[in-house]
Amino acid sequence: MFDDRHTALPQGTLLETDIHPIPLTRSDIGKAGDLRDASTVPQGSAGRRTRRNGYMMAAAGVILVGAGVWSFGARMMTPGQGIVPPPLPVVTVAFPLRENITNRTELTGQFSAVNQVGLRAQVSGYLNKIHFQDGQIVRKDDLLFVIDPRPYEIQLQQATAQRETAAAALELADKQVARTARLNREQFATDELLDQRAQTQRAAAAAVQAAEAAIRSAQLNLEFTRIVAPLAAA
Repeated sequence: MFDDRHTALPQGTLLETDIHPIPLTRSDIGKAGDLRDASTVPQGSAGRRTRRNGYMMAAAGVILVGAGVWSFGARMMTPGQGIVPPPLPVVTVAFPLRENITNRTELTGQFSAVNQVGLRAQVSGYLNKIHFQDGQIVRKDDLLFVIDPRPYEIQLQQATAQRETAAAALELADKQVARTARLNREQFATDELLDQRAQTQRAAAAAVQAAEAAIRSAQLNLEFTRIVAPLAAA
């Protein structure tokens, strides 16, 4: 009880003795806490609470990463043996051999001819045969090329026929000269006729020589159709 010295309480005010305890549940306490926080916490405390929540989330992430690393290391471990080593590589081995070897060096070589000869055909015609291969070793007078010899064989035959004709004319001229000379001695042939027969004889002899020269030329051209190696080479 209050004595007379205390100020009288206003009407409607409950005395301490008139308050009776009311049972509260956990949800009521939470609601009361929310109301208290909303009414009593200053506005600047919201930023501090946000930073506190960020720190808590970062700490939770670090804990999760550490737990993952620990679980991976635990899977790599076997009881009593530690870390499982990787499989050994496969290696092929052989027994050493003892032999005599020859030292050699491989280089890129180039051949250069000591003597060079240019081959040119001395007669014209179609190339008929080739009697060697590239890089083949040939010796002197070996047959290399053959030009079609048929045109030159025909020329040789013509020259031979001309010589036969000239030889026949020379034989006739010799007989006429001999007969005319005998008649001239007996005064049955004039000197002029003898001179004509002698001139015909000389012309026939010259024709024979020309035919023989044509034969030699045809034979030479026929030989030129066969090109041979002037020296041994490769």
